[in-house]
Amino acid sequence: MNETKVIAHRGYSKIATENTIGSFLLAAKQDYFYGVELDIHLTKDNKYVVFHDDTTGRLAEVDVAIKDKTYDELKDIDLYNKRNEKYELKIPLLSEVLDLMKKNNKHTIIEIKPELNEQQITELLSYLYLNEYKDITIISFRLVNLVLIRKYNKKINLQYLTSKHRNINFLILERYKLGYDIQFPIATKDNVKYLKDNKIPINVWTVNKKEVFDKMVSMNVDFITTDGF
Repeated sequence: MNETKVIAHRGYSKIATENTIGSFLLAAKQDYFYGVELDIHLTKDNKYVVFHDDTTGRLAEVDVAIKDKTYDELKDIDLYNKRNEKYELKIPLLSEVLDLMKKNNKHTIIEIKPELNEQQITELLSYLYLNEYKDITIISFRLVNLVLIRKYNKKINLQYLTSKHRNINFLILERYKLGYDIQFPIATKDNVKYLKDNKIPINVWTVNKKEVFDKMVSMNVDFITTDGF
């Protein structure tokens, strides 16, 4: 039986502002966390930044669309710090977080938020390869992103992210050699059995209650993504 690995959702987001360097640093210091999950968007000048929403308004006093601004414009926006209730944090670059995780020997799960074209996919893969970011998994709700990645890289860890299960998903996972990144209610006994029998990695999210966590561990899922307890 494999040991279930715990992933810090957008860093240690229970106690620090999600997707910020502080949140990732706190997660990196915990042996409890095998790795972190983060979200990426492309800026107007084609830089990958770590942010969940399409726009900044939920975490900043300024509400702008990530894709419409350059990184130099975005880096001047102050984000809310939940630890002291001040606006003082910054939107990090993907490279900053990957370097931090590499230094701390943590796995990084990268969620691609927008739909990328073929050139953007190949450029992202080249960037990851040239900078030797190897301890990663890429996930996305947008299947086309994963299909394009698999076209160019047969070995990289990929997981199909979804909150709705259909049996046809099993065929998709097998065809493109994808793991299954699912909202925890989808992790039924039958679904987990099929995935385990077919050696398909299972990641469940977002598990923030101890009783649910214990149930998922007892079902031997591979990864549990949590904000923290």
